[in-house]
Amino acid sequence: MVSPTQMLLAPSQALLFLTHSYDYIILGGGTAGLTIAGRLSEDPSVTVGVIEAGNNEIDNPLVYTPGLFGAALGSEIDWGYKTVPQPYLGNRKIDAQRGKMLGGSSGLNFLMWDVASAPEYDWGHGWHFDVISKGWRAAEKLLKPQVETELQPPSGADSKLHGKEGPISLSFGTWYPKITNLFMPTLKALGIKLKGDHFGGDNTGAYYVLASVDPKTARRSYSASAYLEPNRHRKNLIVLTGAHIDKVILKDKRAIAVDFIDDKGQTHRAELRNDKSEIIISGGTYGSSAILERSGIGKKSVLEAAGIDVIVRNENVGENLHDHSFCPIGFELIPGIDTVDLLQTNASFLAAAQKEYKNNRAGPLASTLWSMTMLQLEKVMPKEKIQSLIDEYGSKSPNPFDWFALPRDTNGKSAVAQVEVLWPAFKMQAPTPSPGKTYITMLPLLMHPLSTGVVHIDSKDPLKSPIIDPKHYSHPLDKQVMVAGAKWALNYIKTEPLRSVIGRQVDITGDTDESIWDYCKMNIENCKHPVGTCALGTVVDGRLRVKGVKGLRVADASIMPHLVSAHTQATVYGIAERAAEMIKQDRRGK
Repeated sequence: MVSPTQMLLAPSQALLFLTHSYDYIILGGGTAGLTIAGRLSEDPSVTVGVIEAGNNEIDNPLVYTPGLFGAALGSEIDWGYKTVPQPYLGNRKIDAQRGKMLGGSSGLNFLMWDVASAPEYDWGHGWHFDVISKGWRAAEKLLKPQVETELQPPSGADSKLHGKEGPISLSFGTWYPKITNLFMPTLKALGIKLKGDHFGGDNTGAYYVLASVDPKTARRSYSASAYLEPNRHRKNLIVLTGAHIDKVILKDKRAIAVDFIDDKGQTHRAELRNDKSEIIISGGTYGSSAILERSGIGKKSVLEAAGIDVIVRNENVGENLHDHSFCPIGFELIPGIDTVDLLQTNASFLAAAQKEYKNNRAGPLASTLWSMTMLQLEKVMPKEKIQSLIDEYGSKSPNPFDWFALPRDTNGKSAVAQVEVLWPAFKMQAPTPSPGKTYITMLPLLMHPLSTGVVHIDSKDPLKSPIIDPKHYSHPLDKQVMVAGAKWALNYIKTEPLRSVIGRQVDITGDTDESIWDYCKMNIENCKHPVGTCALGTVVDGRLRVKGVKGLRVADASIMPHLVSAHTQATVYGIAERAAEMIKQDRRGK
């Protein structure tokens, strides 16, 4: 038996991983994978193995420092994926970053903890708001900040809507730039409702954002630090890092083993213990469908083109890709308004921030994004325009009503939000901030795109990245909504009291729909919230079992049938917690 100190295996220890047969092998030690591993290994009678391509980055300051969110994008702990050229976005290849480490993208994301409105979780097959929210509450540990500041806004967290004993620490920030105090009054002037806590099933309106930050340490709380690190003493949980998944081995359409490649390029096979054992694929929306395809499960034309025998034909694997997208619009502030831009341009500000973070676990480096608003379509678009879009696209597939892209009629308000707007107090666009200058960036985000893409392999080589084509803005409705969202954001900037601190607009020139779209199509990025390629009902059943195969499940964002109006982190934890509960139930025969 591996000793507790050997539970987390280095890339060179692949042979030690193979000394076990496993009740569960989890393919991918990311957000969902480590959550499930932590929960399944609570039962000492089972042995759980995890295979992860990345390494343990728990002591990497680019990972654990909240205020450095985004700094690791493009680094060696990012898979570095890019889409194929997107013809509706200036034929650009769009970055599609994912975390390559224990913890996956929960170690790379912007730490935002928010959820969508209840109807968006009516996925069918036994999945709905009540069961998914039970999952994310099981993950939550809501904490108060350790440091109070005069700029701290009211938390707005309703303790009845949150978990208190889960592994993931949640808190509101302890440092806010003074401009933060202008955001909510400006929204109120525009008729946007201000709310305390949006976790009760309606996320429309404006609110301060929880972050996955432990206020006691001012460090990121993510699946590696919360579900793995406290459980490294468990003798029944063995995690191998630096190993790439090749394929699942099937015998009579039952999963029996997995082939993986170690750090020296050698292929190994890890086997399941018996016919009650299972493999759980948690490779993320890009990785999970690729593993299925390399295993002979997928679309016939894709598998044959890659030279892979078709074992289980499923034309839906790798299809149904969706992602949020945003367009950054920058503004220079008047002199004297401090923002986190100064971390890049002012050595004294940076030194003070580093000292504050080290000594008091506070300051800009302990901070994340602060507030946001979720807007229904009628908040950003005239009623007459919405009706014309309903008339034009309402009868076309995919159903824009079921996917929440359009309201069913214009007599009442939309059921859910269609546009999110963020306003980070820093410059997002190149070039880097000018010395002595500070900025705000408006970010309109499209929540329910009708454009649908694909992710497929074109080779049986597991070291080759999949081909990612989200087909951004291929559906014309998406363009209409993004332009409307950008126009709303421009109007927000021009509204008092926020207007009083705006110096000049640095990005968009012109205010017509055409000029706004000309800018947007060359600057839109995806939000790194991909979902849908192993969707409920088409690829997996309600218990996340891969259709046509025994002993094989998928559990991560890829099972979501469509996007929700939220950053996906909390939802994925909810999926993972629900998956672990179901797997335990099925083992007990319930």
